[in-house]
Amino acid sequence: MPRTKQSSVKGVQNAYYTITDVMAILGCSRTKAQDVIRALNDELVDKGYMRFPLGKVPKKYVHEKFYGLFDDLEAMKK
Repeated sequence: MPRTKQSSVKGVQNAYYTITDVMAILGCSRTKAQDVIRALNDELVDKGYMRFPLGKVPKKYVHEKFYGLFDDLEAMKK
């Protein structure tokens, strides 16, 4: 069954974290989350990648930069 346009868009939406997500993950203020996202996106641009939309950062890059944090979060959920 072919994918619909809506499902492919939803997959893209799940590929990044928003400011609210970063606030919850890092336990920080909105301003600090914005600073973190801006810094991560600046790093990606320096590496030659296109800039993500404002207030969003790729999940994969956040997981890479905050190595071990997500393992600890998963352990706390169990």
